[in-house]
Amino acid sequence: MQSIKSALSNNDFPVPEGPNEIISNETISVAFTLFPRLSKEGCVGTLENLIIDNLNEADADKILDDVDGFLASLQAKDRHFTWLHKSKLHTYFSVTDDYVTMKLSEATEAGAFNFECEEMNSLKSLLQSIARVCENILS
Repeated sequence: MQSIKSALSNNDFPVPEGPNEIISNETISVAFTLFPRLSKEGCVGTLENLIIDNLNEADADKILDDVDGFLASLQAKDRHFTWLHKSKLHTYFSVTDDYVTMKLSEATEAGAFNFECEEMNSLKSLLQSIARVCENILS
């Protein structure tokens, strides 16, 4: 978060106090969010981590435990995964009939993820605030 705030400040942009807040001056509005938690809590991760944590299937946790075990067994055999988070998600898809052939965007449209989860509320709120700022500019 400090790096983002420093970059904004060093380039003479308004600097929000934290993620998911919009700050404006006479010429520009600025906001940022942090993945995968979409909150002020720092953690390592990506979009894939966020959506893995919010899969819609009731038994997703059980399947993910098996996926983790499978990937760990491959790693123990010197198989290297540059992007383990992507491998985990796509391995999950590969053992789920509904999503096996789908790209991430297609799985999203098919309902693979729960976007009504708590983690998404701050992002939704930020996007709604941005939409209001845009409406004000256009009116």
